[in-house]
Amino acid sequence: MGFNVYIRYKQIEEFYRGKKLVWMDRVNTLAMVIGMISALGTIVVGSFQELNVITLHFVGAFMSFLGGAFYLIFQVTIFYN
Repeated sequence: MGFNVYIRYKQIEEFYRGKKLVWMDRVNTLAMVIGMISALGTIVVGSFQELNVITLHFVGAFMSFLGGAFYLIFQVTIFYN
């Protein structure tokens, strides 16, 4: 997932190169950071079993699902602009 987030970041960076949209660079960078947090959450969920370390498992699930939702919102915002 992290590789996909990074590749998408580079695609958008290349597409908007030379268009002088400072806010697009910031939104793209923020989307990449949130996407990487979501990928990290997926790793945490896979690393800690629900029955043994329930707190870390749920923190990872929260990072994964909420981060993924915000990542998609940012990608839609970038796509429509």
